[in-house]
Amino acid sequence: MEGATAAPQRGAPMIAAQPVDPSVSRTPLPLDAADLPTICVLCSQNCGVRVDVAGGRIVAVRADERNPITTGYICNKGFSIPSYVRHAERLAHPLKRRPDGGFERIGWDIAIAEIAARLTDIRARHSPRAIGLVGIGGQGNHMDAPYGLGFLRALGSRRWFNAFAQEKTQHCLMDQWMFDAS
Repeated sequence: MEGATAAPQRGAPMIAAQPVDPSVSRTPLPLDAADLPTICVLCSQNCGVRVDVAGGRIVAVRADERNPITTGYICNKGFSIPSYVRHAERLAHPLKRRPDGGFERIGWDIAIAEIAARLTDIRARHSPRAIGLVGIGGQGNHMDAPYGLGFLRALGSRRWFNAFAQEKTQHCLMDQWMFDAS
């Protein structure tokens, strides 16, 4: 139609970047966006989601029906992303335990220097094998493995522990029972 103005396309976000703390993210959070396609990272399924952002805050999350893998499905964790992101008890900066058991806010440089000094002391007194990592895999811990294991190897340790032994072993058993995958 001549003279008609094209409506904004669904999935084409309106993005106005705002300054971002580079210690937290190198990707500017859109100040305002409608129907921004992304994925949920709260488990290994990485379900497709559509996100609305207003004033630099996630205000809505919905399943992405156009995602070829999840075809419009997300679980309650995915729908709850906005509350996780702005939860009042979410850690936003390093905290150091005080002698009275409370915590005080400290800067990243101080936190990293103190952690490095303690790890150096542990290695010197007990060997690198005294250092281990708990985590890796499952329920949103995707990046623990590549970064965490590389960090451990740099320290000279290979000790890592995770919840697979108690929470994921049933998957193998169920596969055997359901699909005779012995």
